[in-house]
Amino acid sequence: MENENQNEFEFVEKNTKKTVIIIISIILVILLVGGLGFYLFFLKQTPDNYLDYIKEELTTYVSKTCDKLEDLSVEDNKVINQDGVFTIKTDSEDLKLLNNYKVEFNSKYQISTNKMITNLKLLEKDKKFLESSLYSEAQTFYIKLTDLYDKFIKVEPKVENNKKINLKKIDKNINTLIEAYLDALKEAKTSGKNVGFTKIKYTYEITSSNQEKVINKFKEVYDNNKDLQELVEIEDFKSLFEIAKIEITINRFNKQIYSLAEIGEGYKLKIEKDLDLDKYNIIENGEKIGTLKIIDNEITIEYINKEKIDYSLTFKNLTDGIEFDFNDEKNLLELSIRDISDTEDRLSLKYKNEEDKVDLDIDGSIKEVADKKECSILTTINVSEEKIQVDYKGALKLTTEEIELPDFTNSVDVKDLQEKDYNSILEKLAGKLLTSNLLSSIMGLDSKI
Repeated sequence: MENENQNEFEFVEKNTKKTVIIIISIILVILLVGGLGFYLFFLKQTPDNYLDYIKEELTTYVSKTCDKLEDLSVEDNKVINQDGVFTIKTDSEDLKLLNNYKVEFNSKYQISTNKMITNLKLLEKDKKFLESSLYSEAQTFYIKLTDLYDKFIKVEPKVENNKKINLKKIDKNINTLIEAYLDALKEAKTSGKNVGFTKIKYTYEITSSNQEKVINKFKEVYDNNKDLQELVEIEDFKSLFEIAKIEITINRFNKQIYSLAEIGEGYKLKIEKDLDLDKYNIIENGEKIGTLKIIDNEITIEYINKEKIDYSLTFKNLTDGIEFDFNDEKNLLELSIRDISDTEDRLSLKYKNEEDKVDLDIDGSIKEVADKKECSILTTINVSEEKIQVDYKGALKLTTEEIELPDFTNSVDVKDLQEKDYNSILEKLAGKLLTSNLLSSIMGLDSKI
């Protein structure tokens, strides 16, 4: 009996020891894995890694936003063929003669060659009244005033910024700029500092000793990207790399920003989280100048002047489009681009000026029909309770044929036109005006202005 009890005791003791060893082993593994994870979590939180996080968030947002513009883009090698009719309707007694007129036009334009042909025809009661053509080639324009002047008039406008915006590549180009800037910022003097247990502050400082290195890092991307060079000038980014310090304080667990500050010589701009969890205060040199509010896909910026909202901007990135609103004490502007269906997009623009009693309402649609896009735009203008409507209906088609321009040998530079040339044009125009009702209509318009 005694042996049985002793054996039972030894069995229990061995199993107890085994259980304790297993429990201790599990605890050690948990501590090891947890400690390693905790260590790696904090180890990964470096200034450079946070820039990578910002890069991913921003580029994803830009790509999502620019997807809405895809339908408005055209490949460079395509020729845009467009034709349409503008008609005018007004209830103004002084301008009612405009109801007799409409403008027909057709045009061809190719982005890659910058060649264009546009023909305009002004009709009075469906009969041709005036006709003209506009051509462009290599930033030079040629105007043909049919029935008024027998030569092409050459116009070479001074173009300070001849950069192209390709909507198909716009998200790629913007994202490349974002990535290039954030990667260049890694060449600055960087540091991270714990602010309590939940917060961490990252600092990126451009100094006289690293400024050239930062600029060269950005310039390396720009110099090797033809699309960027066609879109912007390198000098446009000069202000981004001035000697300054950027401080970002975030929640180390969810990456939420508590504050962001740019500190330069005699200047400090800070965006700081308000007690309202969705709102940030914008502070310039110690003075609150505005607020930034972010709720889901809606961003609102309000500019404050003497504790009063001077103006506000709101941008909404919706699943089926984008919306933009602007308003101040006198003006209201609303812009909307929406996908109505897989084959139709709608554009809406509204402008209102309370002081001058001006309302502008533009409602347009682009609908895919067979191999072309049908366009319609109705513009309504209300001035002091008088209404004018301009209705456009037309079609747009993309082709690949070459644009054939006429021979411009017989052309006169607009700067070389003589007084006799102007007099001849004006005489012929006056003759046409006298045989129509347009002159009295124009005079009525002048009296309103």
